[in-house]
Amino acid sequence: MKALFKRLYNFGKGVYRLYTDTKIPFLAAQTSFYVILAFFPFVAFILTLIRATHLDDTLFMQALSSFLPSSTYMLTLQVLESAQANKSLFISIGGVVASLWPFTKGVQSLIVSINTVYGTDEGTLLKRLGLSLLLTAAFILLIILSMILLLFGRYLGEIIFEYLGSPEFFVRIWDYLRYEFSVLVLLIVFIILYKTIPRMKLKTGDVFPGAAVATILWLILSSAFSFFMGRFFKFASIYGGIAGIILLIIWLYWAMHIILIGAVINVINRKHRGNRPDALKPGKNQ
Repeated sequence: MKALFKRLYNFGKGVYRLYTDTKIPFLAAQTSFYVILAFFPFVAFILTLIRATHLDDTLFMQALSSFLPSSTYMLTLQVLESAQANKSLFISIGGVVASLWPFTKGVQSLIVSINTVYGTDEGTLLKRLGLSLLLTAAFILLIILSMILLLFGRYLGEIIFEYLGSPEFFVRIWDYLRYEFSVLVLLIVFIILYKTIPRMKLKTGDVFPGAAVATILWLILSSAFSFFMGRFFKFASIYGGIAGIILLIIWLYWAMHIILIGAVINVINRKHRGNRPDALKPGKNQ
């Protein structure tokens, strides 16, 4: 038992040291700036795309609410309602094109930040741009596939289980699992980030601990954010009409924090498993 506590202490000490050495708060602030610029136009485009195909957007909004705290979700709804006043798909495509620059800049910032945590060289500007575009395309594809499954999953499942003679059983299972599916998508996104961004060969097992912790912390953040902001903080009395924007900025800042903390955990975990990265000291080029 004493040895276990010692290992946990050393692990926590390593996480804290790497967290401070790599200046995680600064990196999180830098990344969140670009993400917030891309957030609303990108979500508006996805929603418009769903509505343009005459599909029900209820499940998409439910999935979105599972990722965001309630205050941020309500702000997003207000912005989307305003944006949807003009239902032109062309306008929305223009919006997503405009959001690609800050989105790719955010991904580039994340590439630099995670490689800083690993102590690896993030590569040339051209390589970072190429990887950021690939990751952006992968995220868009993952979102589209997720939406297809959310929108058509119940319909297909009902057909299959009706053929098997138990459609009511599927409906109960689906209503329960569709929220867990959102968590699974979040976990997959983190695994992709931690496996592809660092400039070293990593297995899924190398990045799973950090991805799992980041997923749990993300869910805790969203729940805790909604709880505390609704009960203890009166941002509207301080910031007035921009209170929702301020809350979104704060939430995104801590969300970027969580992503980078997951990377820190992966680095320290590899070190303690004896599979140490080529470089653990921040700023060391490979």
